[in-house]
Amino acid sequence: MSGVFLEFIVILFLVVLNGFFSMAEIALLSCRKTKIRQLAAQGDARARIVLQLIQDRPRLLSTIQAGVSLVGIVTGALGGTALAGRLGGELARAGLPGWLSGILSFILVVFLVTYLSIIVGELIPKQIALSDGEGTTLRLARIVLALSRVLAPAAGVLARSSSAVLSFFHVSQMSASRVSAEEIKVLIEEGIEGGRLRPGEGRLVRSAMRFAEKRVWELMTPRADVVWLESREPADLIRRRLAETTHSRFPV
Repeated sequence: MSGVFLEFIVILFLVVLNGFFSMAEIALLSCRKTKIRQLAAQGDARARIVLQLIQDRPRLLSTIQAGVSLVGIVTGALGGTALAGRLGGELARAGLPGWLSGILSFILVVFLVTYLSIIVGELIPKQIALSDGEGTTLRLARIVLALSRVLAPAAGVLARSSSAVLSFFHVSQMSASRVSAEEIKVLIEEGIEGGRLRPGEGRLVRSAMRFAEKRVWELMTPRADVVWLESREPADLIRRRLAETTHSRFPV
């Protein structure tokens, strides 16, 4: 039974390693670049590493995918052959028929590996990355950089292969994300809801954005509609003009 337990520990380690790659992918691709650039400008070495990683997204994704594929192959080999075979032998020695122990061990191993892969290898790591994108990115930066160097040959082949396929189908490579005005408005609303911005600050930013969208003619009064005063006009004429209009200020 010790052999089954040891192989289970190895599979659990591989599942955790797969979770690491999932968490790194989500964290690096969803972190706020402005925050990372600000930290890098302040001298944070980890932030500079993050910028170095995300500047070459195809290679970054190839590195992560190479790690995920390698972990998946090893996990499948151990779970499908070694662990299922050992567990089937243990069940047979416990008194189960040979055919039943083989089927039962296969079902148990598939269920266990699938469950761990979804929970430990996908859901939990991704939720951690989404809850603290910048912090998770900074903590994983040096490890991902080291793995990118170790997996550089495989990542290079994957990056060139994907580029060739994308070029064949005339699909452009991923470019730096651009934040639209609508996304900025959504960020303002999220900042107000999260307590990072006061409602007055949100209104000020929205007003500034609306002002920037206006044309000059919308802010100007046509010359024919301007009410002005002539300094050489008689005082009674000026008083009458003031009384006939609702303006409080007049060009002279």
